[in-house]
Amino acid sequence: MNFNKYTVLKILVELNFYCAVVLLISLSFLSYSDEYSVFVFNEDLYGAFR
Repeated sequence: MNFNKYTVLKILVELNFYCAVVLLISLSFLSYSDEYSVFVFNEDLYGAFR
């Protein structure tokens, strides 16, 4: 197994991409229900600054 730095970098970039896609899809499904939502909806955008 002969790995150079570009092969390792390519693997890390691909792994980062796939983790981001899985996170995006899973949080999208969780935000469908208010009970399991990670995001806060129905809140003023600048409410904390007033």
